[in-house]
Amino acid sequence: MPLIADYPITLTVSGENVSGAAACNNYGGAVTAAGSSFKINVASMTEMGCADRVLRSQEAYLAALSQTDS
Repeated sequence: MPLIADYPITLTVSGENVSGAAACNNYGGAVTAAGSSFKINVASMTEMGCADRVLRSQEAYLAALSQTDS
């Protein structure tokens, strides 16, 4: 995943809620957990425009986030 200075990627979990920065845009959603696995559902995201390289970083992060389950 390409990380770009000044465009942070963050994940904050607070109970069943998640939020963070995905390089270009901020996001929010929910997390469900069962045993040692979990699923993150991004339900909302800002729609700011960014340079292509920043958007590629965001897309790679969100793809990885959607596939992560433990």
